[in-house]
Order: sequence, then structure tokens, then C-alpha cells
Amino acid sequence: MSSFKHVVKNYENLAKLGRQIIQHKKDVKNIKSDNLEKAFFIQEQKIQQFFDDATQTHQYWIKNSNSINEFWTGHS
Repeated sequence: MSSFKHVVKNYENLAKLGRQIIQHKKDVKNIKSDNLEKAFFIQEQKIQQFFDDATQTHQYWIKNSNSINEFWTGHS
């Protein structure tokens, strides 16, 4: 996979995780009180994973920012 495709895939995965974190707010209303602590723990893990992945994704983009051709504008 080219570096630019890998960058895009990383950001797509980060967005997917972000949507899961946002969805938790809606889902938590339907969780039994016995399972709330576990659900919040899992949410905290997802948030930490989001921060870690965001840092790694950004660092990868910085290292590979030259992998996108600024002249990719379509057909001439």
C-alpha cells in the first residue's frame, strides 16, 4: 500500500473509533446499571486508544506528507 493510502486508512480508522466513542453516549442509556461500570471502563479505554492512535497517525502523516502529489488534480 502506498504511504498516502496508508495515511488515509489510518485517519479512516481513527474516525471510526471516534464515532464509536460518540455512539457510547446514546448506548449507555440502554445499559443495565449492573454493567455501567464495565461500559464506562471500556469507554475510557477507547478514549485513550483514540488519543494514542491520533498521535501515531499524525506522526505517520508528518513523516510521509510528501507521499501525496500536489498535482493530483484529475484529468488534464
